[in-house]
Amino acid sequence: MRTLGDKVRMKDVAREAGVTVGTVSAVLRGSRDRIFYSDETRERILGVVGRLGYRVNHAARSLREGKTRTVGVILDDITLPFLASLICGVGKALEPHGYSIILCAVDASEAARESLLQVLARGHVDSFMLAGALGNLTDRDILDIHSRGHHVVLIERESPSPAIPSVRVDNSTGGGLAAAHLLKRGCRRLVVLGGPAGNPMSRQRAEGAQAVWRKGGGATSDVAVLASGGWTADFGYEAVSRHLASGAQPDGVFACNDLLAIGAMRALNEKGFAVPDAAAVVGFDDSPLAAFALPPLSTIRQPVDLMGKAAAELLVARPSAEMDLQRRFSPELIVRRSA
Repeated sequence: MRTLGDKVRMKDVAREAGVTVGTVSAVLRGSRDRIFYSDETRERILGVVGRLGYRVNHAARSLREGKTRTVGVILDDITLPFLASLICGVGKALEPHGYSIILCAVDASEAARESLLQVLARGHVDSFMLAGALGNLTDRDILDIHSRGHHVVLIERESPSPAIPSVRVDNSTGGGLAAAHLLKRGCRRLVVLGGPAGNPMSRQRAEGAQAVWRKGGGATSDVAVLASGGWTADFGYEAVSRHLASGAQPDGVFACNDLLAIGAMRALNEKGFAVPDAAAVVGFDDSPLAAFALPPLSTIRQPVDLMGKAAAELLVARPSAEMDLQRRFSPELIVRRSA
């Protein structure tokens, strides 16, 4: 019988799961190169790992493999609720495999880009996750990082190569879901509130909304597409305030993230456009704040848990010809009181 002070060893996990020590080791490394195992076996082993409280000896493994098992997560804004939730999910999914995360937030300046590229070249971490648009990193930069042998997984950004894994939501479909819902509510004068000008994620969501708007009978001339300087509530508030000050009379707003939507609702209410009676508002992400907004925000949900697990799987397993490296998830309309 195992006592509280006993140390759980890999062979204990193997015995409990009914597999070999080699299979346990392969699962914890995320490798199927030498030992193949089914997804069912993987889940059984990870369940035993959690139940027994087995912990990998990271120092010994690093010396043996010549790897740090450290993941550098690089993102442009750590304050965004969706990205924060997603990175937390990635961390939880990586923990059983003995990986740790180092966060690095960068701005859009050229100096930040050069500094970041130098960090990537030093090899202090084994793998990288690039989360968000990261507008200061070009596709050429990402291809160069990949060509140097670094393992890269992109989150919320389209991959410049089929060989570089990416995890993202279907942004165009999400924008279309928002527009369809606003049309169903009877909206006829639409504001599409995007993030920074040129942001590809924002553009895809806006284009998806406009396409469904036209298909549903909405007039193109009744759509105002606003770019904001960022993704936070103050930018949404400022952009919609300026639009209303010009004499515009919108009755529907699709904001390309929840924070922009919350800022837009404040601007609308201050100018006498009660939400949702005078103007309906739909956000994007279904961040934790959405349900607590006043009124609770209707939004397009990204499956954050599934996306986090997929990003971790792509990082741990390493790319192979048999794997689907481009993971695109379907969004879902969540209806609350704002629309």
